Amino acid sequence: MAQSTAWVNAVSPTTSTLYSVAFSNQNICVAVGDSGTIVRSIDGGTGWSTVNSPVGDALRGVSFFGNNGLAVGISGRILRTTNAGATWKLLARQTTKNLYSVSMSSRMAVATGEEGTILVSTDNGITWTAKTAGSASIFFGVSVYGDSAIGVGGQGAFINTINRGDGWGLEVVGGSLDFFYGATLPDGVVGYAVGVSTSGNWILRTDNTGFTWAAQTSGSTSPLSGVSFSSRDTGTVVGANGTILHTSNGGKQWDSQVSGTTQSLNGVAFSDSVHGIAVGDNGTILRTVTSGNKPTVITKTATKVTDNSATLNGIVNAHGLTTRVWFQYGTVSGSYNTKSSKKTVNGSLNKNINVNIDGLSSQMNYYYRIAARNKAAPPMEKKSHLLPNRDGVCLVCFCI
Repeated sequence: MAQSTAWVNAVSPTTSTLYSVAFSNQNICVAVGDSGTIVRSIDGGTGWSTVNSPVGDALRGVSFFGNNGLAVGISGRILRTTNAGATWKLLARQTTKNLYSVSMSSRMAVATGEEGTILVSTDNGITWTAKTAGSASIFFGVSVYGDSAIGVGGQGAFINTINRGDGWGLEVVGGSLDFFYGATLPDGVVGYAVGVSTSGNWILRTDNTGFTWAAQTSGSTSPLSGVSFSSRDTGTVVGANGTILHTSNGGKQWDSQVSGTTQSLNGVAFSDSVHGIAVGDNGTILRTVTSGNKPTVITKTATKVTDNSATLNGIVNAHGLTTRVWFQYGTVSGSYNTKSSKKTVNGSLNKNINVNIDGLSSQMNYYYRIAARNKAAPPMEKKSHLLPNRDGVCLVCFCI
């Protein structure tokens, strides 16, 4: 059976490189890129169309809070929408410096860019005030939550605010050759930053709104450029050559996901824990409705074993998609010629699965494993173990 991917290519209406993507709501999302490109989806990222742009300069960042949205770009361009990205208006230029990122909450919007540029708005982008953190580094990424924000940039420069942008702190993480491009602050306290280093990449986590940071191990050497977390523990990062990494435990472990592309991915956004969009070079748009994860399963010890019957047990996580679960079993290792009845599982939590089987032959070895399928192929675990049981049927567990 061919392995499938939980990320699928959407038909893109552009070949321009896309740098950033954001959701206005569960269904509407917007991506921006080179030559003022704006593309929009109204069905959660399945179909896309171009939107008229009032600028020809590259747009590097986009953000929404409800129907209000902002896009920023080269030469200080700032665009504003009040109808979820259907139309955009060019605002008066606040700076001629390149702007690379923007983020919004109900309380403020922050745009960042070259030479330490920090712009703060408390009226959804209508007016702006210039701020400083005492750094001339380029700030490539920013994320806002309520009155707080974190920003990241070149030469290891990190900035933060907890007072609606009135004052900004500055920290330096790494060295002069370390560049950070993406940041996220999903709950106002825990945040993440990604970037590149001389040895590969950076993933860092803060547990105090950016006052201190701790490095994590990504398991990848690819440069990383975009990050999105739907909660303090569940998130996705993207980078060069189609790299996608996912964690569901706050970055203690990062798992590589199949993107189906070799194009560099520059930005990623999730509307909830499972629905996400990644964008990148040459107009690349990827979509997932499973947080990029295949269903995960664990085969557990059989119970209630008799001379001709048993209860097979396991655990499955459907990762947001309706998933069919069953057990395969047989008397020859690797050949599971009998299937149990199937059960349906939904949601994104681990769930116990129990299925009774009968008609077994006494004094026979039976090999079994749990199986699950939705729109993504099931993963395999290469381990097995002999389970203790009462006299009669001997059950050997093979995990997938």
